Amino acid sequence: CIRQPFPDVTMCLVMIWYMTDVDENSGGTWIVPGSHKDPRNPRGPTDGISVTAPIPGDMQVSAPAGSVYIQDSRCWHASAMHNPSGRARVAVVNRWCPWWVSVDDYAPGDKYSVNTVCQPLSHEEYRGLPAALQPFFRHVCPDERDTLQASVLERAEAAGRRTAAGFRQLEEDVEGRVQANAHIRVPMGSVGSGISKY
Repeated sequence: CIRQPFPDVTMCLVMIWYMTDVDENSGGTWIVPGSHKDPRNPRGPTDGISVTAPIPGDMQVSAPAGSVYIQDSRCWHASAMHNPSGRARVAVVNRWCPWWVSVDDYAPGDKYSVNTVCQPLSHEEYRGLPAALQPFFRHVCPDERDTLQASVLERAEAAGRRTAAGFRQLEEDVEGRVQANAHIRVPMGSVGSGISKY
């Protein structure tokens, strides 16, 4: 919901509480360490990054059930497209950020929607909220006119269309997509893997 160029400040922390084991065979979260310092956005309209191709330096989270992965929300990340294990992936995602930051881009409509993890509120659910809370959740109910974030929703819908186009390209040419981001370099500096075990 914040336009580029992004400020160099942590606006949101994302915590993924893994209820089941995650690894390369069960679809662990993909991340690009150090990308929170990169001014580009994989879903940006002019940044030349494919959302369906590997990015040099990316890695997949591997952790036992009960682990928590914490990241700066600016870190490029994605849910794994494939789950070869066939086991259900169960996780709880929490985001800590100012209330006015829209933490999800809602662009409902098809199987490529960015809503695969976070679903918007139905009108019935929204109306069931206490009146004092409704203004804080209007932006997550597509049936309610969002008076504060219309441009955010428009950008989210455009990003959703770009994501859908990327997935169509993937279906048409899987092998060709493998090198689509070979030109992308994320400066790592002194940033480590960003993953700590406690």
